[in-house]
Amino acid sequence: MPALESFRSAPITMQELQLPKPLRKPDHVAVFFPGSTIGNLEPPVARDFLQPRLPICGRDGGLIIGIDLQKSRQVLEAAYNDGAASLRNTI
Repeated sequence: MPALESFRSAPITMQELQLPKPLRKPDHVAVFFPGSTIGNLEPPVARDFLQPRLPICGRDGGLIIGIDLQKSRQVLEAAYNDGAASLRNTI
């Protein structure tokens, strides 16, 4: 998609989201948050995190929010306790 302009904002924090100025005025803006970010927040905190980002999307844009699949404790512990190999196998 050669006409698609994308920007990365890192790290994800509770602070105001600052994006670089686009090369052209976009027709639509989509903001993506991976599931692990939102899933680690309590619902009121997640709302407070996302609400200020809505104006960035504009009237014709939107938020794309990834949601992690629920995994068993055994799978999560294996992924996080023995290095990157197990993590790759759970994704």
